[in-house]
Amino acid sequence: MKKNIFVHFKDKNKIKKLYTIMQTVIFIVMYLMYFVSYLGRKSLAIGFNGSTGARVALGLPSNTYAILGMIYYAAYMCGKFLGGILADKSSIRIALPLSIFTSSVFSAGIAIAGYLNKASLLTSTESISMFIYITWGIAAFIQSLTFPMCAKALVYWYSNKNRAYIWAYFSTSGEIGSACSLILSGFLLQYYSWEAVFIVPALLGGLTSILGLFILRDKPSSIGLPDVETYAGNKVSENVDTEVNAKESYDPRSYWQIFMSDVIKNRVLWILSLTYICVYILRAGTVDWIPKMFMESGQFSPLLASLPAVILSISGIFGSLSISFVSEKIFKGKRSPAIICYFLITILCLIIFRLIFPFGGKAVISVPDPFYTLLIFILMALSGIGIYGPQMMVGGIAAIETGSKKVSSTISGITGSIGYLGSIISSFFGVFSDKWGYIFLNNIWIISGIIGIFLMLSIWSIKPCKDYSR
Repeated sequence: MKKNIFVHFKDKNKIKKLYTIMQTVIFIVMYLMYFVSYLGRKSLAIGFNGSTGARVALGLPSNTYAILGMIYYAAYMCGKFLGGILADKSSIRIALPLSIFTSSVFSAGIAIAGYLNKASLLTSTESISMFIYITWGIAAFIQSLTFPMCAKALVYWYSNKNRAYIWAYFSTSGEIGSACSLILSGFLLQYYSWEAVFIVPALLGGLTSILGLFILRDKPSSIGLPDVETYAGNKVSENVDTEVNAKESYDPRSYWQIFMSDVIKNRVLWILSLTYICVYILRAGTVDWIPKMFMESGQFSPLLASLPAVILSISGIFGSLSISFVSEKIFKGKRSPAIICYFLITILCLIIFRLIFPFGGKAVISVPDPFYTLLIFILMALSGIGIYGPQMMVGGIAAIETGSKKVSSTISGITGSIGYLGSIISSFFGVFSDKWGYIFLNNIWIISGIIGIFLMLSIWSIKPCKDYSR
């Protein structure tokens, strides 16, 4: 019989010391990896648009950006669904770094298309379009695997006593990653080239994946520690079994029995998933299209045009962190009332934005400078809080609280994949923005927020089960 290289710890002090070290290390490495993955995801908004972006340089049609968005989000949606099931059955130590590395390679496909065009290997518009559609879609599919794996690690390494707050802190990696991606992309496009916008994030992703491969660990039992609920409850037994999985929480049901009861028949989970569609229409719509709006206004350089979306993403950190407090302290653990409050903030900001931004060449309400710029920044900041709060809560902690931790990645993958229907819808309507204008997109965002409120009202009284991690 092959001997496990890790010793199973019995001393409570040693267990506490190792848990403290590993929880910190796991969090930092996952945070960094997820942050770097976002550098490549959001580079398209800046690097592809504007007079010096990839679309003009490669001579592509104006609707290419919207089509790329639909392809990306459709591939991401499919991958996230499958990724949840895969993550529950795989080791994140190998799978997470591998997904970061390979997605980084394919996310550089748009820049590679540019180099191939200069080398006369891709000469027609059709061949260039097909190349970037395929590589961007593959990158999206592989990138989608990362979050369910991170969800699995958070569930196995942190107990339900502090998981909501840890999840909130971790989710800021996406907001900071989006903001840094926009700033980095604007800087590279303005001072270097559009190819650099896609190459630099790919290189950073490759280096970070190597770091994760050496440091990450799958779950506590893989290094001889008891499961986190036993550790957090101070129930470390003096008679620890020597088998790797001896201290895993026991659930007599098979995986598919848990899947049927905690996923397929879970009414609250499906309502949250539908709400997530509304959240992603708001999130993808604003982050993807607002930079394009400002770039095409002719009043901003690529770097300055990224600032509204940067502010939106950065302020999303406060949304992610604050909604846990609002839910726990103000609404006594209820998730729906807190989510509704954040939806209302977003809707109000979008209505004001609709009135003051010159969508059709002239604003409904004229606001003089410098108050106009200040008001735009305030609206973006509040919108970020109102969007990213529900984004973290609906598809994150609220969703996984509805089922066993043995299907936590599956739940995360399903809610995430359904949510990305919202991103596809947002990009689909973007195709018609040339005909109906950007004010049409803004109206879609407002309607999505209203629908999200009604969905949350249907589960207003639902509270999370504190013992859901069986």
